[in-house]
This record gives sequence, C-alpha cells and structure tokens, in this order.
Amino acid sequence: MKIATVDFEKVLNKYKPYKDSMELLDKYQNDFSLKMNKIREEMERIVNSSRSLLLDDKTKSENVQRMRELQSKAAESESEFRVSFAENQREEMDNNFKQIIDIVNDLVKKSEFDMVLNKNSVIFQKSEFEITDEIIGSISKIGMLSD
Repeated sequence: MKIATVDFEKVLNKYKPYKDSMELLDKYQNDFSLKMNKIREEMERIVNSSRSLLLDDKTKSENVQRMRELQSKAAESESEFRVSFAENQREEMDNNFKQIIDIVNDLVKKSEFDMVLNKNSVIFQKSEFEITDEIIGSISKIGMLSD
C-alpha cells in the first residue's frame, strides 16, 4: 500500500477561493465591529451627558431607558453575530475542503497512491510521499492559485 501526505494548511494558503473566503469572513467581522462601535459611541455620549448636573429628571430617565435599549441591542447583535459567523465560517471551510479534496482525488486517481493523509497527522515520512507541491500545481493549472 502506498500512502501520500498533503500539507493541507499550505495548500489552503495557496488556494484563491480559501483566501477569498477569509476576506469575506474578515469583512463580516469588520462590519460587526463597526456596528458595535456605533452602539458603544452612543452609550459613551449618554454616559458623558448624564454627568451633567443640569439634566432634568425626564432626560435622566430617557437616558437610562436608552442605555438599556442599547445594551439589549448590543447583546442581541453579538449573539446573532456569533451564531451567524460560526455558520458562515463552517460553510466556507466545508466548501474549501471539499474542493481541495476533489483536487486531491483527481491527482490520486492518476497516481499509484492508495491513501492520502494530512501531513500534520504524520510523525515521519519519506519526502517522495509528499504530494503537496503536486496539489498546488493542480490548483495552478485550474487557475485557482493565489499570490
């Protein structure tokens, strides 16, 4: 039985769709941060204005109510973000791994290897069983190699 190994991390880092996925997730995270910053800024304005001794009871009450609304909105937004981000991240990673595995399968069908393992789970191997560069070459041939 002939076994090959692939450094999936190295392959992913060379795979353009993976880089695109990471950029998409970063943008999603940055958009959430901007949303939270706006909430935080409004909360800071309320706190700063509440320090004034000139506020009447009605304004103080409105500030307290608004702070509660903002805290609730922030907590709800964070909860929604965590769930949504985890789902998006899982979906993106699943798609990328499936595509890479399809590329590996295509290469292995043309070779003499019976099994392919992730290099990170192998303690020792001879260099001749390492097919990472061949996988990266296949990615390049289909135009999916990133810089």
